[in-house]
Amino acid sequence: MNVAENLKTAMRPAYRKIMDFLPTRWHVIADYFRVYRRFPDLNNPRTFSEKIMWRKLYDRDPRLPGLVDKVRVKEIMAERFGADFIIPTLAVFETADALDFSKPPLSQPPYVIKANHCSGTNIIVRSGESPDPRKIKKKLAKYLKFDHAAVAEEWAYSLVPQRIFVEPYIEIPTSSLSDYKFHVFSGTVYAIEVIVDRFRNYGVSFYDRDWNLLDIGFAGRRYPRYKGMLQPPAHLADMIRRAEEIGEDFSYIRVDLYDIGDQIKLGELTFYPGAGHDPFDPIEWDDKFGQQWQLDKTASNA
Repeated sequence: MNVAENLKTAMRPAYRKIMDFLPTRWHVIADYFRVYRRFPDLNNPRTFSEKIMWRKLYDRDPRLPGLVDKVRVKEIMAERFGADFIIPTLAVFETADALDFSKPPLSQPPYVIKANHCSGTNIIVRSGESPDPRKIKKKLAKYLKFDHAAVAEEWAYSLVPQRIFVEPYIEIPTSSLSDYKFHVFSGTVYAIEVIVDRFRNYGVSFYDRDWNLLDIGFAGRRYPRYKGMLQPPAHLADMIRRAEEIGEDFSYIRVDLYDIGDQIKLGELTFYPGAGHDPFDPIEWDDKFGQQWQLDKTASNA
């Protein structure tokens, strides 16, 4: 890490405290300027990133909180598409101290422990591993204190009850499990973002709905491009159809799916990808994605 990166890391807590004192609109504007070095047009948003900012401030669709809640969304999607579409929830806990590693499911790896109200909280316990309950509980207690809605100004998360849940850890013996993220605009898949080997050799690629490689990546080193051409998932047509069924009632949604054996499984649903803070590379894709998004202002408070 160079001097500039060290300075940025040191300044981050102070920056967050300053942002906490700003009104929501100015918090969104300041965060956007920090990333894009320009101010967003919130009155007439044009780009994809500007429209994510608009959604943060004004979209109050009452369906969103349940769909971003990683526990509740499984129940909603299972009711609509059947239990086979979701990865089952093995247990739900209100506090970190409630986890008992001497009893199932925590005594029976493999599994994943997650927080339901934010991203990047996966704690994987693989087969044969002996977890450290004290260490895990300490980490989970920290996750539960994290106010994602306040930090990212993503309104839907402000109505999500913060909980911990456990689900099976899914492995594919012959390869890594890829994460397929379908960008759906008004019920039509426009692009498919693929995350490869998330926990070891992370890489990202973008394809169109016909599986043609697109010249899209993310700026910076945080999400490196995958070098090479990926084969389409075996059930691509079915995955597109399911993503479009989920997205038909929304101006934009990202539907994350897995192709596991002979089944399609839900990952999560996202309405604010990357909080709008992951610039495309090249940046013109911000315009291209934005052109696909016809904002639905019927559920807004603008």
